[in-house]
Amino acid sequence: MQRKVRKPSVFDGRYTHLNNMNLLKLVSDTGSAIGAANRLLTAQGLKPISFGDLQTLVLVSEYGTQGMAHIAKLRGVSSAAITGSIDYLESKKLAFREHDSEDRRKVRIKVTELGTQVMAAASAAL
Repeated sequence: MQRKVRKPSVFDGRYTHLNNMNLLKLVSDTGSAIGAANRLLTAQGLKPISFGDLQTLVLVSEYGTQGMAHIAKLRGVSSAAITGSIDYLESKKLAFREHDSEDRRKVRIKVTELGTQVMAAASAAL
């Protein structure tokens, strides 16, 4: 029986030095960041986002000009999964797609002002 090979993630190997207490703090901090982001969204009358969607939003802010395939690779998910996540971020007005003016086949993803505010709220909670 062959083992399924998992796609590499941007987080692979980053936290190998953590002991249980450090891991607990990391999980707690992540929860605080998600909570802060979602308080901002609910104050705007929007539904909360998941950790994965926040992760996608941060990756879009850093790598959105490189396209969706690159973001999917960094998250370690399929192109279909990242498309769904981007669709969700667009529906919340946190990100938007922009076609390249020279090559319409290329799609860039950009973060909106609200998306930037959500990331700032999450970052401030850390």
